[in-house]
Amino acid sequence: MPLSKFMLVEVWVPSSNVGRNKTKRLDHMAQRPPSIRFSVKTLLEKYTAEPIDDSAEEFVNFAAILEQILSHRFKGPVSWFSSDGQRGFWDYIRLACSKVPNNCVSSIENMENISTARAKGRAWIRVALMEKRMSEYITTALRDTRTTRRFYDSGAIMLREEATVLTGMLIGLSAIDF
Repeated sequence: MPLSKFMLVEVWVPSSNVGRNKTKRLDHMAQRPPSIRFSVKTLLEKYTAEPIDDSAEEFVNFAAILEQILSHRFKGPVSWFSSDGQRGFWDYIRLACSKVPNNCVSSIENMENISTARAKGRAWIRVALMEKRMSEYITTALRDTRTTRRFYDSGAIMLREEATVLTGMLIGLSAIDF
């Protein structure tokens, strides 16, 4: 896929066996909130007048950055609960967002063609954006500080002040039809 002026090449999701140097790079990148801000701004500028589908470069970029933030310093593979043996941010979202009225968590859990925690997390990102409730879900999850601390290591973006800033940025996405 050719790079466009909207593609953020520096964002990547590490594998579960991240080495020491990659962890430092990830932490360094995570301290750059303008990339999510730029991604949201790009989506808003381009798609407030027309619907966006999940094949658009701007959407793919945004979803990758959000997944990176939700996965940053996530406590590693722990559980035999997950169908794929790995814990992912979906496990956190599933618990922390269960208190959101009329949430989409059970619908995603019941999807037959999606079995891994990673795939369910990605499905949740899409559904939350389609529902125009992403900010509400993240805000509710962050309010559950006990669960958040249980799922994230110290220094995680979800445990820092930037997470609150993130919820503010996500409010604007309700203007877009996904």
